[in-house]
Amino acid sequence: NFLPDGVNTGGNVNKPAIDRAVKEIPWSAKEETLFWRGAGSNRELPRDNWIDAQRVRFCLAAKEIPGIDAFISKVVDFGGCPSETGLHDLGIVSDYLHFPEFLRFKYLADIDGMCCAWMSLFFKLYSNSTVFKMDSDYVQWYHHLLRPWHEYIPLRDDLKDLQDLLAWAKAHDSHCQEIALNGRECVSQLNVTAAIAETYQLLSDLFAQQKALQNS
Repeated sequence: NFLPDGVNTGGNVNKPAIDRAVKEIPWSAKEETLFWRGAGSNRELPRDNWIDAQRVRFCLAAKEIPGIDAFISKVVDFGGCPSETGLHDLGIVSDYLHFPEFLRFKYLADIDGMCCAWMSLFFKLYSNSTVFKMDSDYVQWYHHLLRPWHEYIPLRDDLKDLQDLLAWAKAHDSHCQEIALNGRECVSQLNVTAAIAETYQLLSDLFAQQKALQNS
């Protein structure tokens, strides 16, 4: 399984907690809001161009578009980087929320940080909410299984389609619910142990072929 039931990654996040929240908050009871919370940990943040970080740009865009609730809930200490105070000055820092509270919203944004958003994307896909995944160069071992408009809604890096995508989602409620169910089904079938075994076999076959070529 992608995460055993007993594993807790912090913040009271585990599969049973999400399963309970899914039962308590059916799709019809979710708020039509695109929601995001996360750490200020994009790769640009320790640099002079920190305001260009994906998470910063998304939170700033959210201030201008009704129906989006997006704030940084943890300011990362980069050793005196201007972003540490600048994020507060921009008014995009808010209190931390436990993940099960995210499930009150129909739409959850996924935005990479220093690298791929790791457990949070698993949980968002499993949450029975529709994931808006922002374009990124980072790739995880299971991303090839995620199809745009089937398991998630693709969001451009420049965010020029953000407002239109949110309007589309609100106008196509049943389609969004189907995308949410597809995402939950996909991540439920992920198996880390099987993926490691498959990778091991692929590498073993590759090394065997290389050895055969060297000996030929």
